[in-house]
Amino acid sequence: MYTVSGGLNFYENYSEIIQSQVEDIKIEGEYTDYVGFHIKRVPCIRRSYVTTEENMLEFVDNINYKKAYIDDALYVLEDNFLIDFKFFNTYGPSRIYTLDRWGYEKQLIDRVNLTLNFEVRLLQTSDKNTKDYILRDIKEIVEDLNDISSLHIPNLITTITNTYRESIEYIEFLGFNDYGPGEQHIYRQEYNVVTGKQDVNMVPEFLTVHTNLDMSPDITINLA
Repeated sequence: MYTVSGGLNFYENYSEIIQSQVEDIKIEGEYTDYVGFHIKRVPCIRRSYVTTEENMLEFVDNINYKKAYIDDALYVLEDNFLIDFKFFNTYGPSRIYTLDRWGYEKQLIDRVNLTLNFEVRLLQTSDKNTKDYILRDIKEIVEDLNDISSLHIPNLITTITNTYRESIEYIEFLGFNDYGPGEQHIYRQEYNVVTGKQDVNMVPEFLTVHTNLDMSPDITINLA
C-alpha cells in the first residue's frame, strides 16, 4: 500500500477566476433539427507549440503558478472584489489593431503574431553579433508589456539606429506579414472593430513576434 503526501489532484479548478461562454443553438437539418453548442471566448494554444512535452509542461507550470498567486491573493482579500484571469489574443486575426487610425471602415491587420523583415548594412562585414542583438531588441520593442499600444515602425527604426550607430550604416524596414514597406503603422483601437462596441468582455490583444517551430523569432534581417 502506498500513500501520497498531501493527496493527489487530478484537475485544477479554474471556474472561480476564469469563464468561457457556451450557449445552446438549433442547427437546421434536411429532415430534422439538431441541438448544438456555440462556444465563445475559450483560450486556445497554437497546435505547433504543444507538439513537444517540454513546451506543454512549461505552459501548464506557468498557468498553475499564476493561479496559485491569484488564489493566495483572493484568500487575503477582505472586500467583495474578485480577480479575473484574463488571456490575451496573441495569435491569428485581429479585432482591435488596424492599419488606419481614422475612417468608418478600418482595415484590421491579418494577424497579431507579426513576421517582420528588415535590411541592415553593417559598418564592418566581420561583425557577427550586431545582427543578433538587433533581432533581440526588435522583439523586445514589439512585445513591450509595459506599453500595449500602437506600433510605429519609424520609432522602432530610430531606436535601433541610435542604439547601434557605432555598428550599422543603416536599417531599412521591408514589411510585416504580407504587407509591404508602405504599411508602417499599426493602430490599437479602444473597441472591437468588428462589433463596433467596447465592453469588459472584449478579448484583449497583444502584438507579438511570430515564433518559428524551433522557437526562434520570425524576424528576417538581410545584410546589405
